[in-house]
Amino acid sequence: MDDGVREKGGGSGDGGESGVGGITAISIRTYVTAFVVLVALMVAAFIVTRVLPAGEFSRTLVDGVEVIVPGSFQGTTGDLPFWKWLLSPLLILGGPNNVMLIFLLVFLFVIGGAFYALESCGVLSFLITSIAKRFERNNRLLLFILPLVFMLLGTLIGSFEEVIPLAAIVVALALRLGWDRFQGLGMSILAVGCGFAVGVMNPFTTGIAQTIAGLPIFSGAWLRIVCFVLVYALLMGFLLLNARRCERAGKASGFGIKASTRSAATEPAANPSQTDAPATTFPAADNPATNPRMPKALKAFVIVFVIGIAAIIACSVIPLSGLADLVFPVCALTFLLCGIIAPLLCGCGGKQLVLWFLNGMKTIAPGALLVLMASSISYMLTEGRVLDTIIYYTYNFLGDKPGWLTILGIYLLVMLLEFAIPSGSAKAFLLIPLLAPLVDLIDIPRQLLVLSYIFGDGFTNVLYPTNPALLIALSLGGLSYGQWIKRSWPFFVGLLILTAIILLVALAIGYQ
Repeated sequence: MDDGVREKGGGSGDGGESGVGGITAISIRTYVTAFVVLVALMVAAFIVTRVLPAGEFSRTLVDGVEVIVPGSFQGTTGDLPFWKWLLSPLLILGGPNNVMLIFLLVFLFVIGGAFYALESCGVLSFLITSIAKRFERNNRLLLFILPLVFMLLGTLIGSFEEVIPLAAIVVALALRLGWDRFQGLGMSILAVGCGFAVGVMNPFTTGIAQTIAGLPIFSGAWLRIVCFVLVYALLMGFLLLNARRCERAGKASGFGIKASTRSAATEPAANPSQTDAPATTFPAADNPATNPRMPKALKAFVIVFVIGIAAIIACSVIPLSGLADLVFPVCALTFLLCGIIAPLLCGCGGKQLVLWFLNGMKTIAPGALLVLMASSISYMLTEGRVLDTIIYYTYNFLGDKPGWLTILGIYLLVMLLEFAIPSGSAKAFLLIPLLAPLVDLIDIPRQLLVLSYIFGDGFTNVLYPTNPALLIALSLGGLSYGQWIKRSWPFFVGLLILTAIILLVALAIGYQ
């Protein structure tokens, strides 16, 4: 096993700086759980290619975009030999979406190196301590504000992958405030996923789907705003319950909110085996508070970070061709500059900075394999020519069903396809042209079709292990996929019930 993969609370890969790089280190439990789940899904995908007959729809170009031609499905030959299945995590690099995948991998390594350097020089510790002190007596205000901000980022500009690095910071902040790692991930990655799914003005799901369906872009926003309020209320209820559980556990162990501003590196945990113990959050290094250069370094970090976020938002909302493709590079460049400028201003030398970046990349490297494995599911179903078969059978099944069952079936179909096609825009181009004529025949508004699509696409981003962004966020947060599901399933059940009710009510009122 790579030295970068280690148990939380153990030594670092090089054995010299105990715990440095803790935010980006992937624990053995986290890694093994995700690996086993992904292997099982890969095996299931291989079996599906052997069981289902191969087939495909004809495609045509509409305004430069490839869409399905309804009624054009026909059988074809398709084969996924065992060697292709075995090498699919590598063969995907030569697939049609390889550029985005390579960008994601580069992004992952940049984040690993930058965060290792920011942790090692003490800037992150100084930042988290400053925020924790400010909200020490009013941590509930922070609990309400942070998820709202992340949900707004997801619902207004379609941010998701871009906020992964912020999840690591929020996890560290949650630990400092006496909560746990799950709380930090819930306040960040779960919140942005919920906002992305509601899609009030999400250009990547709502905007594209409405355009393909022939609807005015961002029309029908009133109901999505209502959905945003309801989902936010559900999320906050869930996070408040978890916060109280953490605080009760902290008081019982003698390590509660009042202790949060003390040095986390030297504070003893009540239970050494507890993976969320604040004692392992910020490793021992030079005390940032005694470094006279630290305020200047933190100021530079904040300035670069704010400029980068502004640039990311601009790339997302300015309607210029090709500008949206710069979101990932700009995000990676932002954290690269933060990881270089702040440590240098803290007083570290260039050689030390290079070593920190290399150690950070080594620490995060095992996550790259998980990303490739998750991305290979789509490759296997496409190579086996069974993806269109799944769509065809579902389409035929829904054709003669009542409206309420059809709309829930579309919701389910999109959720199932998320396993194979994590890209929201790709699913829109695949499904909307096929399903729009179907809903017209049974008098279901196309606006409701779009709503069921964005629900099915968005919420699964923070549920399925085939989404590389979720795996990266969990790895950075120090939580295994199994732990994530064990802790979050009640919320997802409530969310499924809530969104199903919303769809049925929208159908009843003729939502347009």
